Amino acid sequence: PLMAGGTVLPRLLGPKDWPDGTDGHDNGWGFAPIRKETYERYSANDARRDATCWNAAAINNNYTHRYQNTGFFLEKYTAHTGDNKDQNADADLNYNNNLRIYRYAETLLNAAELIVRTGGNMADAEEYLNKVHHRAGLTDNKAATIDNIIDERHLEFVGEGKRYWDLVRTGKAASTLTPDAYGY
Repeated sequence: PLMAGGTVLPRLLGPKDWPDGTDGHDNGWGFAPIRKETYERYSANDARRDATCWNAAAINNNYTHRYQNTGFFLEKYTAHTGDNKDQNADADLNYNNNLRIYRYAETLLNAAELIVRTGGNMADAEEYLNKVHHRAGLTDNKAATIDNIIDERHLEFVGEGKRYWDLVRTGKAASTLTPDAYGY
């Protein structure tokens, strides 16, 4: 079956002039690189790190470096080789990547946060938080606190549009969303 009606987002997010097929990725336009600090937030044994942050510069730094290039790109949405092979329209506009809108991990972390905020059963809150944490390959346990839940959400939902609202909801936006070395 041929498809049309995908998304251009993967093409936007990959490195510009990347040699198609290298490391399973296609050429992109170089928009919205992710920060090195985002990559460094993850522990080395966190499975989400490499599923979220593609260190393209470590593989081939000969692509065209665009504005605010860091060498890191959003792996979960970037253009992967073959993700538009069955399209019957413009290949740039028809990648079949799934856009994450709401996931089971969000249900668990929302439940954990609700329990903490309402003084419910903390054992349940810790179970929900640690289900997400352990799924990432991490074996330590985290206490169910608002800060730990928000930190886990930060790692789990990079690039999915959740962080801003988490910071607003927790009153941390004014102190966190300040200009930095990148100028934003």
